[in-house]
Amino acid sequence: MATFHGIRAAVPLLRASGGGSIVNMASVSGVRPTRGEGPYSAAKAGVIAAVAVAALEYGPDIRVNCVSPGFVRTPLNAMLADDPVVVSEIATGNTARACRTARRGGAVVAFLLSRPQRPT
Repeated sequence: MATFHGIRAAVPLLRASGGGSIVNMASVSGVRPTRGEGPYSAAKAGVIAAVAVAALEYGPDIRVNCVSPGFVRTPLNAMLADDPVVVSEIATGNTARACRTARRGGAVVAFLLSRPQRPT
């Protein structure tokens, strides 16, 4: 529900300012779930669908995207991220062939939020 409420709150403000961008966080689990994450995967699939609908309804003045990262190395999962066997399994299952970092994900979000300059 947070995605829905966040978009609903942002749209009037963005419209009043002439447009802008919204980026939500989903997860690769929303399109490729793994065992034991049914509720999480369903919630992230809902985020992906809500973002797709919002992009259709509010574009082109408001761009709406979501980022769906795979495993991201954080202090919370350091014990997994530091285990070479786990890292090897994660790297085998994703296109980047590595564990991502929050900084790298932040760069993707910053890019999606950036507003291209319009020709004068």
